[in-house]
Amino acid sequence: MMKPSVSAAILAAGTSTRMNEMKQLAKIQGTYMLKYVIDQVSNHPFQHIFVIIGHQADIVMKMIQVEDKRVQWLVNDQYKQGQSTSFKLAMEQARQYGDAVMMFLADQPLIEKETVNIVLNEGITRVQEEPFIVRPMYEKKEGHPVYWGNIHALDCSAVNGDKGGKTLMEELERMLIPVHDQGVLVDVDTCEDYKKVNDLMKRKSPSTH
Repeated sequence: MMKPSVSAAILAAGTSTRMNEMKQLAKIQGTYMLKYVIDQVSNHPFQHIFVIIGHQADIVMKMIQVEDKRVQWLVNDQYKQGQSTSFKLAMEQARQYGDAVMMFLADQPLIEKETVNIVLNEGITRVQEEPFIVRPMYEKKEGHPVYWGNIHALDCSAVNGDKGGKTLMEELERMLIPVHDQGVLVDVDTCEDYKKVNDLMKRKSPSTH
């Protein structure tokens, strides 16, 4: 059986209202946080990597240089209407190239490489015709990234507001995979979160960016 063509999508269109600076351009280990996440995602064999931006998109694209030809910027002009608009844009683009997409959040830089591998491999090897998702779970709490399978059969019309794909997740068959990676839950929403993430990364790998 042929393996599905899997794209990745990084949702990064938000306004960072609870931080004093743009999250996308906040520094993590010496580089912009969005660039750090893009680099992490690029370590995996995705066919395409879509980065959905919106707030100050021109500045983001100017400041972040990406050499990987799989990476494609997608500008969401409707980002103020909530994360669902970025989710739909990513899903629409991914459907043009394959049957599956893995969704990442731009403010979650702590996810370990092995976690992505586990979720990706589980999604690729799953055989069924209906849409489904695969999610990592840390201490019984569901996190990211989320693998969406058989996306051509997925109806996204009811997705709206700032919940992204959460409403769809409740309707689909889900496979939850326990992982020893708190990074699947840790995101950067506030200045306090930002400091915590930087501290965690320094303790984890003091000699790397």
